[in-house]
Amino acid sequence: MASGFELMPTRPHPVTRRDLLQAVAAGVVIVGLGPFVVSCAATTRRSFSPSPALTDTLGEPRTEILRYASLAPSGHNAQPWQVRVHSPDEWILALDPDRRLPEVDPHNREAFLSLGHFIENLVIAARSAGFQADVEVVATDSRDHDVARIHLTSASPTDDPLRRLALRRTLRSGYVPEQLDAADRDDLLDRLGGASTYFPRGSQEAEWLQNAEVEAMRQQTWRDPAQHELANWIHLSRSRAERRQDGLTPETMEASWFARQFMYLFMDQDTVLKESFRERGIEAAVEQASEGAGWIVVTSPDSAPASILDAGRRTQRMWLQCRERGIAVHPMSQILEEDPWRQQIADAVGLDRVPQYVLRVGYVDDYPEPVSMRRPVEDFVTLP
Repeated sequence: MASGFELMPTRPHPVTRRDLLQAVAAGVVIVGLGPFVVSCAATTRRSFSPSPALTDTLGEPRTEILRYASLAPSGHNAQPWQVRVHSPDEWILALDPDRRLPEVDPHNREAFLSLGHFIENLVIAARSAGFQADVEVVATDSRDHDVARIHLTSASPTDDPLRRLALRRTLRSGYVPEQLDAADRDDLLDRLGGASTYFPRGSQEAEWLQNAEVEAMRQQTWRDPAQHELANWIHLSRSRAERRQDGLTPETMEASWFARQFMYLFMDQDTVLKESFRERGIEAAVEQASEGAGWIVVTSPDSAPASILDAGRRTQRMWLQCRERGIAVHPMSQILEEDPWRQQIADAVGLDRVPQYVLRVGYVDDYPEPVSMRRPVEDFVTLP
């Protein structure tokens, strides 16, 4: 089976003037350092060897279902999912409190979106493995620990292409200045269930989203608690990245090979807090927000946990189709994380529902494979 990994965007890793001069002198070319979302660690193509206890309890097919589920995107690639196994076919999906992002996601909205992505991957992988996964949402408040009850029953296997789950990724650079084809646009919106709106580049709404995202990014970048939180999830040590199997690294920032080596050698977590890092992040936000075909705003009827999970599932359903169409997706979440923009967005672009995602979309000529790590299944599964 394919084993590609990827995560959701976050803010970039800029360099100081001195660093840049040193890098240029060393023949380093740094490209594509831009903001990520809500989202994605060092590139790896390691094979997954589950523990005997895991396979003895769940069996290989169920273990693979959970592995594919864990390829879901998440803010800062925090991977906030926990699974408690009550029996091989009865699981509880929970929110890991140690993987929350309280500074940028105090109400767990983005964490629940990520869990929605996880659920959608799980349901698809289960179908392919010959199971029907019934999901019952049990959370009634975003502060609840237990989120959903999952029950597996035997069913006829389907031919869902799991390669889509393995190769989904976020792209921040390389967007071409071309509008979405009407057929592509309509297909993406259909998969989002009619609860989303596309604002093409050049429209008044798209211009407002572009400017608001840049200003929200600017505000968050200079908000020290948010920047300290980001620094905790950026790994500029190879050993740290391999140990954690999560978070953000130069690979997910789309830096060149030479630039990655330089960053690993000469930068550390404190770099994230430097003025130069923050300034470069804002510059990258300006560049990226100006590229692409336009914006998709994914909405829900309310902010109940079930509605947010559904928004995450619908977004994943859409996202899994994008590579085949050459369409890149870049969630830009600061606009929904920072005041006053999160209060203004619905009125500014004419929405009568609650916005849950702001996605920058556009065609790309090159669609590389995923580059981020994922934790092994035994790291987030508790056996009976």
